[in-house]
Amino acid sequence: MPRRSLKPQLNQIRAWVHQGRTDAWIAHQLEITATELREFRKQYDLSADDENAGTSEIDLRDEIEAEIEAAAAAMGALAAHKLRSALTLLGVLVGVFSIIVVTCWASTKRESVYTECANGVI
Repeated sequence: MPRRSLKPQLNQIRAWVHQGRTDAWIAHQLEITATELREFRKQYDLSADDENAGTSEIDLRDEIEAEIEAAAAAMGALAAHKLRSALTLLGVLVGVFSIIVVTCWASTKRESVYTECANGVI
């Protein structure tokens, strides 16, 4: 997908930055990624306040907001598709249980073979 120019929205982005809006919020409004927005802000030297412009401190609010948004979307998908979620959980449980059973069975058989070898049966 070709990158669209953010230059027409420069004044709007500048206003949002001065209002203290986060990169994640602005990126969502413009339907772009937060990384693209950060590159644009660096290119046009946009910062919320001039005293933080010189520091290279990382603001984790955007990443945290993105994680919260992703978790909310995942929970929404689980709630919307209850049967699919339940069947998936059942499949995972059956798979793990079967691996445990097969591992225990193989361990028991191995020990019985060792015992039979030691007794001279085999």
